[in-house]
Amino acid sequence: MSPFRLELAVMVRSKGTWLALILGIAVPALCLLSLVVLRVWGPESVWVVRIALPTALVVGAVAQALLMPLLLIYLLGDSLAGQIGDRRLRSLFLTPSSFRSLYLGKLGAAFTFAVLVVLIGVGLQVATHLVATTNSQHAAVLAQGSWLVVPLQVGVFLAAHLALVAYLGLLFSLVSSFKAGLLATSAATAVLVMIQLVAHRVTQLDLEWLGRAMFSFHYLEAYGLKRLVATSTGRIASEMETPTLMAFLGFDVLLFAVLGYLAFRRRAV
Repeated sequence: MSPFRLELAVMVRSKGTWLALILGIAVPALCLLSLVVLRVWGPESVWVVRIALPTALVVGAVAQALLMPLLLIYLLGDSLAGQIGDRRLRSLFLTPSSFRSLYLGKLGAAFTFAVLVVLIGVGLQVATHLVATTNSQHAAVLAQGSWLVVPLQVGVFLAAHLALVAYLGLLFSLVSSFKAGLLATSAATAVLVMIQLVAHRVTQLDLEWLGRAMFSFHYLEAYGLKRLVATSTGRIASEMETPTLMAFLGFDVLLFAVLGYLAFRRRAV
């Protein structure tokens, strides 16, 4: 059995994984249920489409953006930091698997979980769109271009989560316990966010490029959360074009994956 299949098997047998999956899709599911209730017993469809629908989609996206890092920390924490700490990896070294296969197997299993959550979440949001616009004059307007927008948005989501998995993989490969991994993740993320916010506030030094280079900026931009951040920063860069954002996320994946593998190989011996 390959390391990837082994990690997937461990995840599938874990009750914690299924609980994490439920948490990951809970908010979009509740938003869909709310729209169903509004269409059946609520006000006229114009209010539902113009106010309730955008609100439901934003709430679902924000919840997923905030929950996914926590869920992936839970999945990767024991898989990387815990197994390195108590030497459970030694038994795997008896099999003909390289360090690279072991590491990529762990990251691949975590990313598979993220893909599942994203696809279910997007499916629920598409269903929310359909419920809100059924038998409405706004249905045709909202449907225009959706065949292109939805796949692009799914691609950006997946790229952001692949970068997130690689980022967490690096941090948990540097430590020897789940607790230390939590501290490292909190500290590193706080530093990235702080640099991003300061770079966008100190306008006289022209540091906007530095804020846009942060992984935290790329992840938030993938979910379109810059408007929420703007309320606390007072100024935020304009939205990235999709190709540019994907290029930045691709660089994040490459950088974190290489550094994480080097750290994993050094600590797992």
